[in-house]
Amino acid sequence: MAKEELSLENLDEISTEETATAEAEPTEETATTTEAVEEGGEPSNFLADLNKAMGEEPVEEAVKEPETPEPVGDKGETVEEESLSPSAKNFKKIKEDRDNARSEIDNLKKELESAKANTNSGDLDKIRAERDQLSDELKIASIERHPEFRRKYEERAGQLVTQAKEMVGVGMDEKITQLLFMAESEGRTEQLDDVFSELPVSKQARLASLISEMDKLQTDRIEELNNSNATYDALQEQDRGQLQDRLNMTNKTFDEVAQRASNLEMYRTKEGDDDWNKEVDSRMNVARSIFTGASNQEDLALASLWAAAGPSYREAYGAQVEVNRRLQQQIKDLTGATPSMQPQSSTTEPAKEVGFLEALNNEMGGGLQ
Repeated sequence: MAKEELSLENLDEISTEETATAEAEPTEETATTTEAVEEGGEPSNFLADLNKAMGEEPVEEAVKEPETPEPVGDKGETVEEESLSPSAKNFKKIKEDRDNARSEIDNLKKELESAKANTNSGDLDKIRAERDQLSDELKIASIERHPEFRRKYEERAGQLVTQAKEMVGVGMDEKITQLLFMAESEGRTEQLDDVFSELPVSKQARLASLISEMDKLQTDRIEELNNSNATYDALQEQDRGQLQDRLNMTNKTFDEVAQRASNLEMYRTKEGDDDWNKEVDSRMNVARSIFTGASNQEDLALASLWAAAGPSYREAYGAQVEVNRRLQQQIKDLTGATPSMQPQSSTTEPAKEVGFLEALNNEMGGGLQ
């Protein structure tokens, strides 16, 4: 049925004149009701029961709420709820629901205002402090994982540990490793003295130099981590500079190779053909985007497939061009060999008049004298 209703075919014509007439003419029941109201008759049963329950006379505006909180009888006494008509009970229930809804709305407004007033309380300050702490921890973790930071401190620290272990020999290699990373204290000094006592004087000086460099390395590392904001910004700026340098070098390489691209027909511009030259520029931009890494992995995969198939396509294209050239030459030759019905050009030398004997002599091969 829904499909038939949506169809625009086989629709019954609707007469607007009959509809207007039908709407203008009241029905017998409506007319009777209207006459009864005009003659002072009672309204509908619902309004009559409601006015009777509330002890009021019929009014013209049915939507007006009674001012008395409770329904009263004809003599002004309060009417019991059991004696109310169903319509009056429903009206009373609607008023109660309305009052309850208003009370709930007022309570919600008060709670909202209270929440807004507490936005600058200690809880919010605590949340902000936790957020800042987490931000600092993330920056520190990012700094420690940065390749430049690791090369500067971790790689160098590893080199110092290796040299120290080779210097003290087997037996004290693990101990010297622990002492190198240990913070300055009396216990560390005593243990280092024990290690030095086992070494010759020449190695003692070299080991002391390694320990001093390790201490400075650890101090610088802790200082940079404490100033995480400045260190993080410096590393980010360094990354941006390196990225720009790589991009410049990549574009330079592409430009050098692109100068030889005119050997390919699809990258060769044509003088006066703006549409073709725009297509050439578009191909060049796509190639640059792929080479500089601006494309996604899927585009790179497609580009590699097109690149591998390119020589074969160019070979097939060249063969087709040669076929077309030969066909054009054949058409030209055939067109030139076809007898023309046009008169000879005025520039052609006029035919020489030949006498009878001369013409016969020409036909006989010049045998007549």
